[in-house]
Amino acid sequence: MRKPRHIPSIALIVMGICLMLGASLIAQQASPALQHITLAPALAEEKKDDETVRSNQPLQDLLRDYETLREESGAYASHMSIMGTMPDTDFINDEQRKLAGSLIAIGEDHFSIYPRTLVSGRLPYADELRDGDRVALIDEQLTLLLYRNSQPLGRPLILNEIEYRIIGVLRQGSRIGEVSEYHAYVPITQLAREQLPLQTLTISALPIPGAGAFTAFDAAVKGWHAGDTMDLGKEAMRAWLPARALLFLVGLMLALWGLRWWKLLVGRQIHVLKVLHETEYLLRLLPRIIRLILMATLSFACIIGGMYLLILFLVQPVYTFTEWVPAVLVEWVEVTKTFWVNQTNAAKAISLRSPELLQ
Repeated sequence: MRKPRHIPSIALIVMGICLMLGASLIAQQASPALQHITLAPALAEEKKDDETVRSNQPLQDLLRDYETLREESGAYASHMSIMGTMPDTDFINDEQRKLAGSLIAIGEDHFSIYPRTLVSGRLPYADELRDGDRVALIDEQLTLLLYRNSQPLGRPLILNEIEYRIIGVLRQGSRIGEVSEYHAYVPITQLAREQLPLQTLTISALPIPGAGAFTAFDAAVKGWHAGDTMDLGKEAMRAWLPARALLFLVGLMLALWGLRWWKLLVGRQIHVLKVLHETEYLLRLLPRIIRLILMATLSFACIIGGMYLLILFLVQPVYTFTEWVPAVLVEWVEVTKTFWVNQTNAAKAISLRSPELLQ
């Protein structure tokens, strides 16, 4: 029995769609935000009455400078927020049950940049984040293990012997770069008053399109504190590249298939008109001819328009990764120069850190 020849094409299309969906799920985990990541300052030590007193004054100074930076960000960012992280923090409930997880200290607009699904309770108000109230959000996994089946809202969460009131529970799916399974969120302004150091600080901003956001953001945060700046919008686009190429190939296959069927169907209609013309006058066939011309022209224009949009879809990353576009496209010297400049920038050392330098 002869097998249908179209089965391999259908299987290829199905496989392409499945791979594309998988790639899209990965790409969705990348926020379009701009990020500046730096090491958080260590606790300051000073002697008072022959005793060494530790404080978070360096962090408080950085937060004060950050507020100035945030006020001046309206020209290139719709939202800006600061976040500090401290992994392996002990979370203790009111029954002295303990569990280690990741502590995330957040500022205003954090959930505008990194939205989370609220399971119960509420998100912190802006004045609570600004004034540093002792409120906390925890995720579902932490709720189940630390508070078992009881309602955690209103109950205390103890961090570094400081009691926070739980106001909400989040559905926290682990994202790229997150190691811990359990998370708690508290205002960073409150944490800056305590003797609990953070490991990293991250400033995030949602860029305004066409405002030169990355350049302005990079210059502003580099003046705030040295660190690494990245564009997560580019990372999301980079994650989409395999799916984009696959979608282009699938779309091109469908367009060529559509052209083939268009040629076949139009050819059949022309043959029918030729047969009818042998027995009927051309004037009586004129409405059918006009109808055929209109339908053939419209369908052909739709196919060509689809192929044009497909090509635009393929070349869209060029507008994001402009650093890969040579100054003169037709000169091989410029092409190779652009390639090696980007390769060198990608291979250079990002930072040099050692215990002596960190001290």
